[in-house]
Formats: sequence, C-alpha cells, structure tokens
Amino acid sequence: FEVVLSKPDSRGKWMKDGKIVYPDQRNIITNEGPTWRWKIKSVGLKDTGDISFQCGDVKDSCKIVVKECDKPPRIDLSRVPKSVTVKAGRPLDLDIAYDAFPAPVMSWSKDGKIVQPGEGPPYQITMDPKKCKLNIEKTKRGDSGKYELILRNSKGEVKVPIDVTVIDRPAKPEGPLKVSDVTKENCVISWRPPLDNGGCPIERYVIEKQDVGRGGWAPAGEVNGETTTLRVTKLVAGKEYLFRVRAVNKEGESEPLETSAATLARNPFDEPTAPGTPQISDWDQNHVDLEWQAPVIKIITRKILSGQYQFRMPIIS
Repeated sequence: FEVVLSKPDSRGKWMKDGKIVYPDQRNIITNEGPTWRWKIKSVGLKDTGDISFQCGDVKDSCKIVVKECDKPPRIDLSRVPKSVTVKAGRPLDLDIAYDAFPAPVMSWSKDGKIVQPGEGPPYQITMDPKKCKLNIEKTKRGDSGKYELILRNSKGEVKVPIDVTVIDRPAKPEGPLKVSDVTKENCVISWRPPLDNGGCPIERYVIEKQDVGRGGWAPAGEVNGETTTLRVTKLVAGKEYLFRVRAVNKEGESEPLETSAATLARNPFDEPTAPGTPQISDWDQNHVDLEWQAPVIKIITRKILSGQYQFRMPIIS
C-alpha cells in the first residue's frame, strides 16, 4: 500500500479494521518524504479487512480481500502414523491435518469398503477446514483393518492408508481336544492353535484336568505358544478325567477348549488271568511232564463310548 501526502513533513499512521498497525518482521512500514508505504509479507486469508491511512483529520481507506488459490489436497505424511495399535475397549482416534482449496470431499474406507457414521461400529466422522477425524469410542477386535482417508477436490486427490490393530484376548484353541496314548498313569492331549491370536503372539497354553468323580479343575501343565501337545501325568488308575486348554497372550486367557467325553485312566490291556491247574501228563524216574490251560488274553482294540471298550480275545488252548 502507498500513500503520498501533500506536505512532506506531515505524519500519519496505517490502520487495519480500526487498529493501528505497528512495524514488525511481517509488516514493513516505511516513510520517504511525503510517501508512506506498508508491505505485508506472506499474505494470508486473515489479512482480509478494512485498510486505512490517517493523517490528522484526513483519512483514506480501502478494503482488501485475500482469496486462496486453488490447490489440491495435501497431507504431511511424516505426521501421519502408518500403523496404530489400540487395546480392545479403548477409543480409536484418527486425526489428520490437511491443506486444500476449494474445500475437499472427504471419505473413509475400511478394507476397501466406504464407512459411514453409524455403520457397523459407531463411527464418528467429522471434518473442519484444517482436519479430518475418525473416532470409534469403544473398539473391539473386529475393528482391526486397513483404513484409508481420501480427500478430493477439483484440483486433485490424496489418499492416506493407516493399518489399525485392535488387540484382545485370543480365541479359544481349535478343537477337537484329542486324548491318546492312555495308560493308568498318564495320557497325551493335543489341539490346534486358535484361529485368532488376538492381534499378538500366543505366549503359552494352560492345561487343566478334572477328576469326574470329585469335580473341580486342577492344573495339569503348561507349554509354550509353539507347542500344541502335552503328556498329562499323575493320573489315578480307574478314575475318569476331563481335560481343557486355554491360549494365553499378553492381553489374557482365552475361553477353554474342553474334551467332549471323559477318559478312563487305565492301561490298554489287562494283566492275564491265572493259568489252569497243572496236570501231570507223563513221568519217569528222571522227569515229569506238566500240562496246564493257558490264560485268556484280552486286548482292547478301541473305546466305543465313555467307559465302554471293544476287546479282541484270542483263546489259547
């Protein structure tokens, strides 16, 4: 801005919206004889307003309107996280600053599908002239996924992907919970890892056993997260047992996977019965021949139902 006064020695002042403007690093005010100048560095939208120069009772004024130049949406990616991890039940806040003119159209997507306020989880989506926001007040495991913000105006568009992981307790191990190699003192149980580890590695599995006749669960052992089998020891012969296993990650324990039927602690075969009474079949002064009936041998071939077995019984004569 420039004003030339009729009298070189006259004094005046620059004003904006009725307030005196004082020189600083942005407002450069100079006076050379009758000429007064005001230069504004880096003009912005906030500089719009009424400009005036007053000298004594004389005042001249004008209005300045600063318009923003059209530009495509821009986002400083160095200030946007590539991934976000949040515990289940805690809020998720994605808050992204942008710059664009004219105002862009905003959209959010999750795993390639556009999300709207009120769809699925209670998405709270807002936008102001400087920021775009997506909020989920109470997250759950299913809110994990690849989120993407898209801003578009007449000059272009920008896309920002953010990987979101909601961590929680794992799902229960995959069944069935198998029992094998049963003896009167121990057995082997095996299972498969859970389909969902809760977003973080399985640290260990916790196994418990229950004496059906007494009830209640007792520790049977633990194995690391890479192992899905355990030999359970210290069984009592003749007792029936149930077993269950839980997966554990840093967020806690899963629901248990249980055996569908009780297992009887016994060897897969019985001790043979006593042989028959010996009978003398021949003798002389130097020897005697004895004969007896061999015992019946029962071999368990498979378990049919809880407490019921199928036997193979060879008869030895």
